[in-house]
Amino acid sequence: MTSSVSLPVARPMLPVIALVTMLIALGLPPSVAVPPDLDDTGDGSQELQQEIDVLLEEHVGVTTPGAMVTVVGPKGALLTETGGWADPLSRTPLTPASRTPVASVSKVVTSLTALRLHDEGLLDLDADVRDQVAVTDRRDPAVAGPVTGRHLLTHHSGLSEPLLVHPALPDPPPTDLQGLLEQNPPVLTHPADAGLHYSPLQAHTMLGAMIEEATNTSFEQATTDWVLEPVGADTAGFEGATATGDVALMAKDGEQWVASPWPAVPETPAAMLTWSLQDASALLTALVAENSPLPDPVVEQATTVAVRPAHGGGGHTQVFFENWRSGVPVLEHAGANGLAWLALIPEAEIGVFVAVTTEDPQAAEFTTAVLDTLADWTARSRRAEREPMPRDGMATITPPWAEPLAPADPVGTHQERLFAGRGPELLLRTVTGQITVTRDGDDVLLGERRLTPSQTPGRWCDRQGCLAAVTTEDGE
Repeated sequence: MTSSVSLPVARPMLPVIALVTMLIALGLPPSVAVPPDLDDTGDGSQELQQEIDVLLEEHVGVTTPGAMVTVVGPKGALLTETGGWADPLSRTPLTPASRTPVASVSKVVTSLTALRLHDEGLLDLDADVRDQVAVTDRRDPAVAGPVTGRHLLTHHSGLSEPLLVHPALPDPPPTDLQGLLEQNPPVLTHPADAGLHYSPLQAHTMLGAMIEEATNTSFEQATTDWVLEPVGADTAGFEGATATGDVALMAKDGEQWVASPWPAVPETPAAMLTWSLQDASALLTALVAENSPLPDPVVEQATTVAVRPAHGGGGHTQVFFENWRSGVPVLEHAGANGLAWLALIPEAEIGVFVAVTTEDPQAAEFTTAVLDTLADWTARSRRAEREPMPRDGMATITPPWAEPLAPADPVGTHQERLFAGRGPELLLRTVTGQITVTRDGDDVLLGERRLTPSQTPGRWCDRQGCLAAVTTEDGE
């Protein structure tokens, strides 16, 4: 897969640089399968189920104690399958009603709640969030302009998450999100609009505090009232997996599975959603159905790319990241390093939720394979056209709420964020390094890579992706 990675620039380097790179035994209970709604009339629906069955057989009991998949269309679930255990230690089978924690997929529900409240006139996502929540602004005065809810939704606010570990909070932490932010104010470091700086916890925690203030209720109650209950996700919530039958996450210890629950984090809006396949199916159906229980403007903003960076890689709606799988455009959001995925293929009017019941990174091969298989199936069944990302990148999208930035020469040595491979959220654990770009005639060199000019000014590309630079108002 390709992933767009924004590389923040360390002062006093001038350009802000962005880069696209290639990323690259228990007894089991019976599987639970709900047949597709579609008849086997040559549309390939049974072929899709067979392919997913093969993936389940390869992974359940090997890389994960259990796995779950639901695929939906405008009329509801097309395919719902589970395999293995919700809890192998108590011998609790995994079913479509088993609730599982989904880490950063939580942000989808938080984002939809914020968009709903904006649509109702209760929350202004175009207002400066610095007037609404606690924040420390360390930006140069020349680029310390407004930061809005739109910036938070698309990870373009310029927030700098703590490196390596999250700061310790009082025990117990404040029950209200505004109090939590006052204990550890998020830090604005990078110029807004200059690039995507993924915020694993703080951006959506700020949105959660704004939601609490707008509704005069708890964040959990607001998500229930405005999103989960209207779409029919009746068992979903942010209280964690505590009910009988909920998934108990496991890790592999030799040949044995041992309990390894994800840590509870006080930044609930970003990471603490727990739901079932049935809940996920209900939400996905609301995003692809013709008569959605969610207002049309909310669905449109969730499924339309709002911002796309200068390097021409995948952009972001106000809910999902933009990606391509098997040459098919996909909107998606991962949780726990890809151990859970929620995704849409808009052209095909198809949605999918897939998750495993372990923290073992190897199990993410299953979830990724399901997404790739589904995308390929939508093309084979002519539900979607293959539209590979152009070699020179996609057209930049600058929304009305973002400042346009001038192209710049990328030559120089820049700060780079590198991501370590442990923890329930990969991007919580980061280290920094340096990346050097040099010029050779019209080309630019990045290590052993040679990138040639594209038709878009300020962008250079090779087969792996594209590189671009922009300049902010203060010359950075």
